[in-house]
Amino acid sequence: MGGRHVAVDAPDFDTQSVGGIPLAAPLTDRQIASAVLLHDQLGGWNATDKALALVAARFPEIDYEATLIKVATVNQLYGTNLYAVHRMAAHLADTLSQTNLAQRGDSLADAVLVEHLANLPRAPGQQQPRRHISFASKFAHFFIDLDRFPIYDSHAVQTVAYHLGSHGRVVDRVHPYQAFVLNLNALKERAALTCTWMELDRYLWLAGQLRAWNSNKTAHVNAEVPALFANPSPTTEAELTILASGSQPHPYPDSVCPEHQSGGIIDHRPV
Repeated sequence: MGGRHVAVDAPDFDTQSVGGIPLAAPLTDRQIASAVLLHDQLGGWNATDKALALVAARFPEIDYEATLIKVATVNQLYGTNLYAVHRMAAHLADTLSQTNLAQRGDSLADAVLVEHLANLPRAPGQQQPRRHISFASKFAHFFIDLDRFPIYDSHAVQTVAYHLGSHGRVVDRVHPYQAFVLNLNALKERAALTCTWMELDRYLWLAGQLRAWNSNKTAHVNAEVPALFANPSPTTEAELTILASGSQPHPYPDSVCPEHQSGGIIDHRPV
């Protein structure tokens, strides 16, 4: 669709090869396991995940009222900057009522659904449409299927770009979530990863936080992570070292994420 191209940006260090196919920076299941262990130390995030699981179990329906509760919950807990909560709930309920969620499609079909959910209908008199891709990915992840819908935010996008470099990384200003899913699949295949999407999400977010913090100790990162990074126990320090294997601070500028200028909204997880 016109906006898609292969990026040419790459980290300024030697390209390494994983499984015979080059990655700009290596990634292993052991790094991801470290991210999961470190994430388990973040009490606020563990409570958030449990709360969202409770809401999903309590309100499995897709009618307007149940959807409104789920929209408000994920928006509040993840700070997704959605203001038209009622209008979004009506849009999601209507869309999902016409979607066969039990029929699992391929990952690209699921990405198309997320982008459709993200396109908030305009209010009367509104000139510009609003697209809440990060919110829609989180809603689909927690309330449709944890394994089908990876979470999309700025740290995840930048960390995927960090690993893929210029070798086949798709950038699509029109369909950024579709591009993100294609890139995730490419990363998982090239690195021969066996982790789940949720485990990979833990890594993408935490590694992105760590690189930002290493680059600038006053960087805008989640409120829980500076204590984890700055005053680690010996065990935690060992896991952080594994997490950051091969990393260099901020190899990419914000410009590698054209979605920042595309009208899409990539939010950080709340601070």
